[in-house]
Amino acid sequence: MAKSSTDIMTVWAASCAEGVRRATAWLEASLLAEIEQLPPTTAFGDGYAGILASATSGDLHAASQLLDYTARHWMTGPGEYHLLDEPVRQRERSLWRSTCLLLAAARRGRMDMLARASLERTMSYQHRCGGYFSMDPGQGHGLVEAFTTAWAGRVALRMSWYERARQAALLMTEMLYMQPDPDGRFYFVYDSTNSALVTRWREREPQARFVEYGEVAGETHQMGMVLAFLAEMHLADPGGGWERPLRGYYGLLRKWNAILRRLPSLAMVAEGLVLTAWALPDLWEDVEPRVRDSLEGVVEAQCRTGSLRPWNAGLAEAYDRGFNAMEATGWTAVALAGTAHALTAIASRSL
Repeated sequence: MAKSSTDIMTVWAASCAEGVRRATAWLEASLLAEIEQLPPTTAFGDGYAGILASATSGDLHAASQLLDYTARHWMTGPGEYHLLDEPVRQRERSLWRSTCLLLAAARRGRMDMLARASLERTMSYQHRCGGYFSMDPGQGHGLVEAFTTAWAGRVALRMSWYERARQAALLMTEMLYMQPDPDGRFYFVYDSTNSALVTRWREREPQARFVEYGEVAGETHQMGMVLAFLAEMHLADPGGGWERPLRGYYGLLRKWNAILRRLPSLAMVAEGLVLTAWALPDLWEDVEPRVRDSLEGVVEAQCRTGSLRPWNAGLAEAYDRGFNAMEATGWTAVALAGTAHALTAIASRSL
């Protein structure tokens, strides 16, 4: 790999790390302000990814405070993390919230939060088909459920639940190769009766949601998580047959490139792309300009001005369909941290 590419990756990694630092500082300040309110609010619950970012890259004391508060006010009897009287719509995020908090607790050695009930409850979300489903199927075209499955699969890898991760990866593989749509569109169907993703196209399927290659689909950026998951599967198990679906999903993402550039959040896409290049080095030259597009708002602003725009500016408006600034910033920080780690690994291998 050319030295110039290594230099680019080193600059990007440093800028992503600075982005994580700034985002985490804002998140910690916002979350600590929230815990001063009584009773605890759902705004704090929406900061679950921010707590993971804090445990990963933030201040040790702040992370400890946030985990203590979570354990006292948000850890319920069944082993999930939500307020007992929380509305159903908020509780539907329990899988995402629980996995983020479990990873944060694991990073800080908080065995009290890694209770058996919490681990069992998290694992119980995995359907017999291999997918993880915890969201309202009415939200859309199944991309939400693909993200849930991919994220939970990554958590399974980190928790050494290899068989559960393999089951989730097999479902993602099956989805890719069982799509005989006459028009060639990629689709996601969620079967609310059986709580499963349907991978065979059905004519006049009322719940089918097609992702058009020329139109923005709000959750399209979440496909970056699928790339990240399959890349990590390939890195963990090079002979497991994950290269083919990883290349297949990368090809799909290439078709959506123009769409992705118009979306408000590209950190997940950047992480997925960089992890793909780490797992499949021959793709770097093709991946590099797409990574550049995805990181433009973070890296180029950092290089030009030495600073990043305020992390809470405009995020609430960008996620007006349910995401708030705290949740969006948390996921951005988590994805940028993964991007920085992967870029550093690739650059080190290339020297």
